[in-house]
Amino acid sequence: FNGFPLSLKAWAWDPVNKSSKIELSENNTVAKKIDQTYGYTTAFGAIEISEGKFQWEMEVFIENNDRQWIAFGVVEKELAKNVDDFSYKKAVGVCTYGHLYNMDCVEKFAEFNKKTMMCDLDMHKGTFTVAYDGTVIARSSGDFTGKTFVPFVTLYRAENHVRLVILKME
Repeated sequence: FNGFPLSLKAWAWDPVNKSSKIELSENNTVAKKIDQTYGYTTAFGAIEISEGKFQWEMEVFIENNDRQWIAFGVVEKELAKNVDDFSYKKAVGVCTYGHLYNMDCVEKFAEFNKKTMMCDLDMHKGTFTVAYDGTVIARSSGDFTGKTFVPFVTLYRAENHVRLVILKME
């Protein structure tokens, strides 16, 4: 990582704790499904978050509308496994098909393709939010005390991918 901006040194997708059906590029900030079969394939972030405030962007790229289904968010560390059969419904996050996982809908949002979504995990407040263009679309709040979270992305169809941009770590 020498010579890369500080934001890229913060964290990226874990090259070990990911499906072999996902290819990482751009210093492990881009996760792309390369397998042609349908199925849930996951990559986890190479960071464990138990305190502080973290913000990152997820640029979502869906190959075409018939191929949409990307889920992203955070999951408790103990669940960050089974990269080809990840229990995403136990995570805290959203998917491009319109489902929310352990989050409340704040603002309806339907079109994710080629959009940049902002994720905000605040361990002090016990909140995780997903926003687009400054508007929160989903929010989760709960007792995060003593818990450790790991970011995740699950890709269902070939060529779908996300680009990760770290914004803040406090």
